[in-house]
Amino acid sequence: MDNEIVLLQIMAAFTGVAAIALLVQMASLIGICLSIRRLKTRVNTFLDRWEPLAEEAQKTLEDVGRESTEILTQVRELTVVAKAQVDKVDATIDALSKTTQLQVQKVDETVQILLERVQQTSLSLQQALLTPVKQIRAVGVGIAAMIDALAGRRRSSVDQATQDEEMFI
Repeated sequence: MDNEIVLLQIMAAFTGVAAIALLVQMASLIGICLSIRRLKTRVNTFLDRWEPLAEEAQKTLEDVGRESTEILTQVRELTVVAKAQVDKVDATIDALSKTTQLQVQKVDETVQILLERVQQTSLSLQQALLTPVKQIRAVGVGIAAMIDALAGRRRSSVDQATQDEEMFI
């Protein structure tokens, strides 16, 4: 019987420890439950304050998405038009450049021909005017020399002869 009493006492002790453990678990669960309720209240308060903001943000994002799509479409169209205009301007500038180069070449050739003709005309004019003048001068000098010889005048000095020869050059 003694063994039975000891066994009953041990069982009573284990039952007491189990009861205390259950009480500690129950207190922990009550604490957790209270914490969860407080957290739930705070989360609800937070959600009540931020849900309208989230909805507004969502609407704003949707509006921005729609408008940005429109803007991007318009930018694409403008880019296509601008590229076409730039291509046209580039082609026009190329054509203008080629035309200008051809005109400059033609003007240069014309000026070269004109300068050659002016030079030829100048040479022809010089020959046409100076040759008779030289011949008349030579005839005049010859007549003067003949008159001097017939009149018996003295011969011209070396300086006079040199001066006369320089006039023919």
